[in-house]
Amino acid sequence: MPVHCQDREPQKGSHLLEKEGWQSSLKTMSYKIREVINCGLTRWMLDRQENGKRRRSFFETREAAEAAAREPAAIRPPTSAPAAFAIRKVINNGQPRWVLDRQEAGERRRSFFNSKVEAEAAAAQLRATGLDNRNAFLSLDPSTREQVMAAVVRALDAGHDLSAVVAAIDSKPVPSTMPVGDALTRFLEHLRAEGRSHDYISSCRQFLGTLVAGRESKPLSVIDKDSLMAWLEGREGWTRSTMRNRARAWMRYAVREDWIAEDPTDKIPGVRIVSRTPPILSVAQHEAALRYLEANPRGLAWYVLSSICGLRPAEAEAMTWDNILLDTAEPVVRVDACTSKVRSRRAVYLDAHAAAWLRHARALKSELPLGWQARRRILRRLREVLGWEKWPQDITRHTAASYRLAAERNAAAVAEALGHSVAMLERHYKAVVTREQAAAFFAVLPTPAANTVKVNFHPAPVASRHESPLEVSGDAARNQRVRVASQAQV
Repeated sequence: MPVHCQDREPQKGSHLLEKEGWQSSLKTMSYKIREVINCGLTRWMLDRQENGKRRRSFFETREAAEAAAREPAAIRPPTSAPAAFAIRKVINNGQPRWVLDRQEAGERRRSFFNSKVEAEAAAAQLRATGLDNRNAFLSLDPSTREQVMAAVVRALDAGHDLSAVVAAIDSKPVPSTMPVGDALTRFLEHLRAEGRSHDYISSCRQFLGTLVAGRESKPLSVIDKDSLMAWLEGREGWTRSTMRNRARAWMRYAVREDWIAEDPTDKIPGVRIVSRTPPILSVAQHEAALRYLEANPRGLAWYVLSSICGLRPAEAEAMTWDNILLDTAEPVVRVDACTSKVRSRRAVYLDAHAAAWLRHARALKSELPLGWQARRRILRRLREVLGWEKWPQDITRHTAASYRLAAERNAAAVAEALGHSVAMLERHYKAVVTREQAAAFFAVLPTPAANTVKVNFHPAPVASRHESPLEVSGDAARNQRVRVASQAQV
């Protein structure tokens, strides 16, 4: 085993002395082994030429030197310890000190000590450190040593500092064995702690649950590009975009928690969606819904808040009468951050039309807040009134946005009331209806309370049911005034 295998250039005045009477016993084209006196100790020296330079390494036995000579140059162990130390007494800052003078990484290093014993102890520790490093390297099997040296050569050829390479490896997070099921559970708990909405958390649970199914006990690293692409296969439009966004939020949280090294959704292309005209209620459909709700007023306030004021259906559902100020000089609806989808507070100022309908709903003791089960029952009744098989999502809010934008022609004010950007408003609702249709929409006024009669509801015959959403012809909206057939209770 080598004692000092630091390769170094031959130095002038070197104290390496060849033992008298001894001749070289092994010579090759580029190596020579001989016995020498090194630092007062008998050593075996491997003297060779590498890359045009003379290199010398020292070993305790001749066999170790011969074994090193037979190794390819590319896998010879690197060394970090100096070939020799010089300890001497000096005057440092006016005080007698002992200096340990040495070479490290091609540079001269000096350390000062109060006594010779301390200097010798430091030298012994440096020698032991170098010996431990060499022993650890030589204890590796030949194939591993070859891989190590190949990596070192590659890094040096690329101009990288080996210390910086090791530091970069240490700083890179090591993928954990976090199970997929536990990772999803902790992500959902994180969303609750952040105060995300119930609808968003439910959406994450629903979509990501289909991705996790069958992989609950496997490590999170199984969620890769291929598994995500298979999960998204067959999905298009908004559904595909929503699924990708939910998976992206989960994977980015996993990267922050050091569960995975990189986000696999970065490799999934985004979805380009062509905006379509949103479904809205025609004037006739809107009036039919209002007349039915006047006679059955439980959901009237919710419908007015959403279809005339423009609140999101969930915001209108959670609204209370305390946040609707109708008796002030400027009637206003206050939307709290806790009920808003975007978690920001806003004020929706009411025009005379909206204020009149809300006062009418309050007089009829319409219910606020409205539970989601009650809203489902009301929407089911409205579907039957309008002759629809399905209630389009957010159709009441789309209706308010479209008619308000056409009537006011002030995108900034309408967007502020709706709680989203002007760009989104113009992208989805611009030029959906005409000003003439908007005038007819806002001309629908409450029926006097004295004339309101409780309805015993009977679905309209199929032949007389109204047009589907988006049919908002100006003539039909202006001329056709559909009123719900009602019958006074006996």
